Amino acid sequence: MRLSKWVSNSREVLLSVPDDDRAQDVRTLDLSQDTLPAECALGVVWCVESDSFSFRTVNQNKPFTRRGILSVVSSVYDPLGLLCPFVLSAKLLVQELCKRKYGWDDELPAEAVTHWKQWLDDLPKVEQLKVRRCVKPPDVSHVKAYSLHHFCDASQIGYGVASYVRMEFEDERPHCSLILGKSRLAPVKMTTIPRLELMAAVLAVKIDKMLRSELDYEIQQSVFWTDSTIVLHYIANQDKRFHTFVANRVSLIHDGSEPSQWKHVPSELNPADDASRGLRMDELLSNGRWFSGPKFIWNKADRWPTLPVVTADTEDLEPKKEAKAYTTDIQESTETVVQRLFARHSSWYALKKSVAWLLRAKAFLKNRVHKKEATLFSGLAPLSVGEIQQAERAIVLYVQQHAFENEFRLLKKCSDDEPLRVSRHSNLRKLEPILSADGVLCKVKVKVNVDLYSASS
Repeated sequence: MRLSKWVSNSREVLLSVPDDDRAQDVRTLDLSQDTLPAECALGVVWCVESDSFSFRTVNQNKPFTRRGILSVVSSVYDPLGLLCPFVLSAKLLVQELCKRKYGWDDELPAEAVTHWKQWLDDLPKVEQLKVRRCVKPPDVSHVKAYSLHHFCDASQIGYGVASYVRMEFEDERPHCSLILGKSRLAPVKMTTIPRLELMAAVLAVKIDKMLRSELDYEIQQSVFWTDSTIVLHYIANQDKRFHTFVANRVSLIHDGSEPSQWKHVPSELNPADDASRGLRMDELLSNGRWFSGPKFIWNKADRWPTLPVVTADTEDLEPKKEAKAYTTDIQESTETVVQRLFARHSSWYALKKSVAWLLRAKAFLKNRVHKKEATLFSGLAPLSVGEIQQAERAIVLYVQQHAFENEFRLLKKCSDDEPLRVSRHSNLRKLEPILSADGVLCKVKVKVNVDLYSASS
């Protein structure tokens, strides 16, 4: 395949190329004195004579509608993001019209028309911008070390990244040049500034990965700069768990960088601030920081800004609430509730009254379970004689069952036609005990309905 349409910023190279193989605009030139023309390379205007990139604008008489604005904004071809601070304000206008649900051809409100006219007045000034194609100074040939510096920032309207290549020469004199800019609008859904700062950090990591794969330089290190201390706390975190939004982006940052690569830059020195807030074209043309980077990265590393001692608010860090499990330590005790009840009463009558109240509450709850009328538990009505006697039987029966457990078990097993017997080793054997109708132990010679005051236990 024979290559043709050659063009170069070196006249010696062009002289070595046959006329038929040169670009059409170069064939008729007198290379000894004529100025080399501007060419388009992959959609970017390349001024061959000065070996710099520039931009062209076409005066398009588009209507002042959402469709017309988007058409003009899209015509500004800027793959390297050199104009992203200027284009951001126009993109923001389109987003605002979308938020207000304006149609493609609807008439714009007065404030939007005023904003758009200001941007259109600045658009022809884009042609004044020229950026050197070669990031290396013309008077230097050998570079000792290359490094990438990515600055990220966010605001209410958007977030952006400015990436610079830093070169160190034999005389230890550094040089920095903008190699890529990127700005994006904030999502339509309201998002907090710390989250937008985190999204900008993720974008910086992605740009670093892309530049390392595309550049032919041997990059010694990549340094990431942010003015958000919250983002630095996110990245340095090793023990906290965050909500899904934060956790996913922190994971992406950790996959593409190390926490030691992240540094703090004061907001007033952060060039990415221009990409996140936007600039007028006059401001961009006079802004040397955007194209050359902040002044401190032109110095040695020991003179770079250091992170001040700050403590991030835990609410801003959005930690994920840890699941808490509550346990109850139950200590076994040989003392039963009834035994404690007995121990609290020194009077027989007082004990009977307490047990009577408990039996009344028991009957009330039982009736509620079976959906019956709670006639037994009628408020705070005085105890009846029957309730006192029922409590007395319950106390005696409880004491007997715990004192003569074996006797109760043997007597319950005896059938009607079988004599009632207890163990010969029992202390009650001589008394010939029997079970009354209420289940109380009585002497065989005592009637079943004997008064419990005289019943033997």
